Amino acid sequence: DPTCGGDGIPDPAPGPAGPATFWAATPDLSKIYFTSGEQLTDDQSGANLYMYDASLPDTDPHNLTSIAGSVLGVIGVSRTGNYVYFMSDGPECAGLQPCILVWHGDTVHEVASINAGTERDAILGVQPWFTIGSERARITPDGTHMVFVSEGTLEEQPPYNHGTTCQGTQGVLPFFQGETPECAEVYLYDATANGGDGKVTCV
Repeated sequence: DPTCGGDGIPDPAPGPAGPATFWAATPDLSKIYFTSGEQLTDDQSGANLYMYDASLPDTDPHNLTSIAGSVLGVIGVSRTGNYVYFMSDGPECAGLQPCILVWHGDTVHEVASINAGTERDAILGVQPWFTIGSERARITPDGTHMVFVSEGTLEEQPPYNHGTTCQGTQGVLPFFQGETPECAEVYLYDATANGGDGKVTCV
């Protein structure tokens, strides 16, 4: 059968070849989240974040969902998979890029802009943040809240004071020509605030 899975549904047009990267799954493995450069659904193309729903039959065309494009990686998912926190440098970022986004109820909301480089990698958990095994983001089991650490960005709203006294490894970003890095601060995101639009608070 020329169609994937033998379901009789025509496959999407092939995109540029590229490997798929597994990022997360629910504890019961009913939902799996991965990125791929292949166009696996008809609604989007490019490097996308996909959700595979193993609870649906293989013949169900809705068992694969494209969540967003230009995704850099997944930060975490809720226990039931209804909240997915991820990082993107795509058009969903209203301010500076990259940014943290959350997917819930088939809609995507921006959490915050963050700094590229070391801070981005540490929040994603793909690189130690000066301490081996350290991570700079956590989500609650129900997915409604997330905490993360950031030095803030130029478009931070509201503009929290990160100070200018952090030295050495206390600062996240390297400082150049004697510039002192700002201090990292802890933020709390509440996805249920503001009617579901979310709210960030500096803890």
